[in-house]
Amino acid sequence: MHALKTEAQKSLTSHISWTASPYNTKAHEFYKKLGAEVERMDGQRPYFHWAMYG
Repeated sequence: MHALKTEAQKSLTSHISWTASPYNTKAHEFYKKLGAEVERMDGQRPYFHWAMYG
């Protein structure tokens, strides 16, 4: 994930967004520890937003 962030920053990407299984709570915690935030929920499915700057 850090390599992905590095590449995104090189290309001046503002953020990375993705979704995850609502049942994979270990992944949710991992993403949050990286600094990603839940941008919105679709039922129980989280959509993550990871800002590249700031």
